[in-house]
Amino acid sequence: MRDVAEFNSIKSESNIKGSNERDDMINYNEEIYKRDKPFSDSTKIKILIIGNSYARDFANILLESKYGNLIEISYTYDINTGKLMAERLHQADLILFSQMEKPQLSDFQKKFAIDTVKVWNVGVKNFGTSNGIFYNRKHDENYCVQRLQMNPEFIEIDQTLKKEWGSKYINLLGIMIDREQKVPVFTPDCKFISQDGTHLTKPGAIYFSQVVNLDQLFNRISKN
Repeated sequence: MRDVAEFNSIKSESNIKGSNERDDMINYNEEIYKRDKPFSDSTKIKILIIGNSYARDFANILLESKYGNLIEISYTYDINTGKLMAERLHQADLILFSQMEKPQLSDFQKKFAIDTVKVWNVGVKNFGTSNGIFYNRKHDENYCVQRLQMNPEFIEIDQTLKKEWGSKYINLLGIMIDREQKVPVFTPDCKFISQDGTHLTKPGAIYFSQVVNLDQLFNRISKN
């Protein structure tokens, strides 16, 4: 073990906890599974999030944002197998799917009578397959501003979903990508955005919570 500042990992703290930064990050990404349950009677804004790790990451983005204390999140991986889904869908002020093609919404709407006004779709993101190549450039003067060439496959998926969903698409890739189709590897304070190229670290979730236009999302809720 050694200190890895880019992961907020300190060797002595890991020894005390009996864990390591990989365990901590996995736990952070999987904490959302504890929210796979119906909403409470709270007066907080109720947000139902449905889908894969893109959905779970967006839950962390919301929880790390300025709205974190104002919301209650209910999560399920699969709308078809989640418990009490009709009740949760009805109670939700906002319903977020992840990386879902628009025709699927019509099928779900027919099955569950979903109020589609409340529905948004969370887009794709990707940061490569390994952080090793970036970490090995530790002594490069441009270390903290390294960028990754985006896989064309993800760009194509993103463009398709953006076209289908229009203003109801939360375009995470569009926030990051530049004219050379590259995305950042680190947050502005030089923390890895992702530990494995797919899932967000806590600093990564905080970073997205600051650059995604969440005001637009929550303003829509108040008008519904």
